[in-house]
Amino acid sequence: MDKSAIKWIAAIVMFGAVCLIGNTLRNRYDSVAVLTQQGFEPSDITPSDMYEETAKAEAAREEIVFKININTAGVEQLCELPGIGEKTAQSIIKFREDYGGFKTTEELKLVEGIGDKTYLNISKYLTVE
Repeated sequence: MDKSAIKWIAAIVMFGAVCLIGNTLRNRYDSVAVLTQQGFEPSDITPSDMYEETAKAEAAREEIVFKININTAGVEQLCELPGIGEKTAQSIIKFREDYGGFKTTEELKLVEGIGDKTYLNISKYLTVE
């Protein structure tokens, strides 16, 4: 075997050892220190607990949806909807003016440029008042 191959094998073995030791230490000391006025103190909270709490907070934040009233929204507001551009927003407003407003959000599918797929993507953001 040449020196280059031996160096590569040694590097791979050393990398594996570092990963093994690091994983063992991570599992052994899987806890969090909390900073208090007295300094850092051990906590019963594990990193996985912190991850779960963060994930729950993110999910709760995503559930907060501001609804857009399609009977009063302007072009700018309508363009905030996913998949709705200025041309489609203007078509929504024209349809609303021509037919006296929307009675249900599903009537939006009657507007040119809005099919079932687009409606499904934006329906959770819509309201009719």
